[in-house]
Amino acid sequence: MGTVVQVLEVVHRQDEKRVRGRIEEPAGWISIVSTEDGNRWAQRDLARSNRWAVNGQEQLQSLRRELQLLEAASKDAEEAQRMQELQTARETAEAERAEEMDRRERELREMQDRLRKTELQLHSAQVAADGPGVYVLQSDVDLSEGCQRNSKKVGRLSAGQEVQVLEVALREAERRVRGRLSGGWISLLDTAEGYRWAQKQLFATNEWIGQLTANAGLTEMKARCAGLEAQRDSLLEELNNASARPQGKPLAGSDESEELQALRGKVVLLEAGREEAELQAELLRTKYQTLEAELEEMQQDSSNHVDSAAARGLSLQAEELRRQLQQQVQERGKLEAELARLRAEELALHAEVEELRAATVSSPTAENPLTAAERWVLYTEVPKVEGTPSMTYFGKIKVDFDDEALGLGPLASVNFAQRAAASAAVERGDALRAALRHFREAGGETSLDPKALRDFLTKVFQEHGLTPPLEPHIKAVYDLFNPPPAEPRLDALHCLGLTDALLRAALRTKPKAESTTDPCCSCGELYEEDSNFCIACGEPRPSPVKKTVSWAPKVHLGPTMQKRACEGCQQPLTEDSTFCSMCGRVCGLSPAPSPPVKMVPQLAPYAPVAPLETLAPSRPLDATRIRGCRLAAEVQASSPGVCAFREVAAASLGTRPM
Repeated sequence: MGTVVQVLEVVHRQDEKRVRGRIEEPAGWISIVSTEDGNRWAQRDLARSNRWAVNGQEQLQSLRRELQLLEAASKDAEEAQRMQELQTARETAEAERAEEMDRRERELREMQDRLRKTELQLHSAQVAADGPGVYVLQSDVDLSEGCQRNSKKVGRLSAGQEVQVLEVALREAERRVRGRLSGGWISLLDTAEGYRWAQKQLFATNEWIGQLTANAGLTEMKARCAGLEAQRDSLLEELNNASARPQGKPLAGSDESEELQALRGKVVLLEAGREEAELQAELLRTKYQTLEAELEEMQQDSSNHVDSAAARGLSLQAEELRRQLQQQVQERGKLEAELARLRAEELALHAEVEELRAATVSSPTAENPLTAAERWVLYTEVPKVEGTPSMTYFGKIKVDFDDEALGLGPLASVNFAQRAAASAAVERGDALRAALRHFREAGGETSLDPKALRDFLTKVFQEHGLTPPLEPHIKAVYDLFNPPPAEPRLDALHCLGLTDALLRAALRTKPKAESTTDPCCSCGELYEEDSNFCIACGEPRPSPVKKTVSWAPKVHLGPTMQKRACEGCQQPLTEDSTFCSMCGRVCGLSPAPSPPVKMVPQLAPYAPVAPLETLAPSRPLDATRIRGCRLAAEVQASSPGVCAFREVAAASLGTRPM
C-alpha cells in the first residue's frame, strides 16, 4: 500500500469486470478498479502522470531526431558511395580512351613512316628507271666530253631532238643522272629538284633494244629496265593507296611552280585536319553515347531522388557534349568547303600555267618587262638567305652579299631585330610578291627613275617591318644592276632583282656589336662616339651607349672659354654642330659663353668657402667632399653670388651642372 507505480497500458476486461493496467516496474499487470462494485485498488496521481507524459514526449522527439539524423547520414553515405563508383567508372573510361588515342597515334605514325619509305622507294625507282634507250630532249642541253658536269663541252643539243643513250650513270655528288651518247655525255635528271632534260620513249626504246638482240648485255639491261618500270608502277600504286587521295592525282611535276606545290601541301594538310576532325567527332559521339547510357542508369537508380546532384551533373555534361558535337560538325563542314575551294584554285592555277606555257611557245619574241617580272616571280627558285652568299640575277648580274664594299653594315644594325621574320618572308617568296604588287601600284610604269625607285624600296622594306635603305646603300647595289653611263632608269624585272639583292645583303650582313657610330634613324647622320643625340637633327639615340659616359666637360680655367660650348651642360661643340650630342639642346646659333664674373660667395646656409688658391695641394678631394660641393652647387644654382664657386666645382670635380 502506498507504492507508486507507472502504468504503461490500460485494458478493460469486461468478462472479469475489471480494469487492468500494465506497469513498468516490476513488469506485470495489476487490477486498477472493479466495474462491478466500484472498488479501486490504485488511484491516479495527476501531477506525476503529467510529468511522466511530458518526459516521455521529449524522449520520443529526441528519438525521432536521432532517427532522422541516422536516415540522413545513411542517405549521404549511399550518395557518396554512388558518386565514388561513378567517378571510378569515369576515370576508367578516360584511361581507356587515352590508351585508345595512344594506339591510334602510333598507328598514324607508322602509316606516315610507311608513306615516307614508299616515297623514297618511288624516288629511287624513278632514278633507277633511267636506263639506256631512246630519249627526247625537253629543253636545250650541253654535250660534254666526260661524265663529270665540269668536263669540256663539245656541243649543245636543242629541244625536241631524239637521242640514243648508250649508258646511264648516277652522280650522287653532283645530284645528276648522266647519260652517254655516241658523241659525249648529257644530263638526264636533276635528282634534287626532279627536273628532266630528257624524257625516255618506251616504244622507241623497245624497238631500239629489239634491234640489238645480238648483244647479251643490252638484252639483260632491257629486262632490268622493264622490271624497274613495273616496280615503279607498283610503288606508285602503293603510294596512292597509302596517301588515300580520292581523286588519284599524280605527284607534282618538275615544271610546276612553287605556288602549286604550296597549294598541294595545304590541301594535304587540310585533308589531314579533316580526318583528325572526323576522328574527334567519332570519339565525342562515342563519349556522348556512353554518358547517355550512364545518365539513364542514374535516372533509374535515383527515381526516388528527383533532385539528385549527380543526375543534374550528368545532364549538364550531356548537353555540353551535344554542343561540342554540333561545333565539330560545323568545323568539318568549313574544312570540306575550304578543301573544295583549294581544289578549284589548284585547277585554275593548272589552267593558268598551261596558258602561260602556250603563250611562251607561241610568242618567242621579247615580252613586256612587267610580264617578264611576273614570270620571274612565279617561276624563279627562292634559295635560303643564310646558305646563299651570292646570286647571279638574270644570268649576268652577280651580287656578292657578303662584300663589305656594299657598306650595308649600318642598315643591318638597325634591322637586326626583324632579321628572322624578314628572312622567312624572303625565303617564302612573300617579299618578291609584295615588291611586284607595289610596282604595279606605282602607276603601271614599265621602269622607275631613282626617286620613284627609292619610294618603291621604302614601301617594300616598311611592309616587312624594316628600316628602308638610304641613298648610299641603294647606290652600292644599283650600280651592279645599272652600271654607268646607262640611262638612270630600271625596268620592272631589274627593280625586283635589285629589291631581292638589297634584302638579302642587308639580312646576311653581320652588324658589329661594339660599333658606336650607328646612323640616325631620321636623317642618316652617324652618331658621334659616346653621344646621346644626333648633332644634325637632335633626334635621341634609340639605344643607350655601351661605353661609360663621362659627364666631365673639358672647361679651361681662364678669363674666357677657348671653344663653343653647350649652355646646358658645358659640353664643347664643333663648328658645324647644331645640337648638343650629350643633352640634345639646340646650340647651333648660341654664342660662346661670356667670361665668368667672379663675385663674393654668398652661402648663407653653409660655411664660407675658401678660395681655390688656399686649398692644400697635397690633400685630394674625397667622395664626401665631392658630394658636398655638388649639393652646394645644386642648392645655390639660382643665387647670383655662386658663379665663381660653380666654375671651380665644374672644373675640379667633373660634375655635370643640372
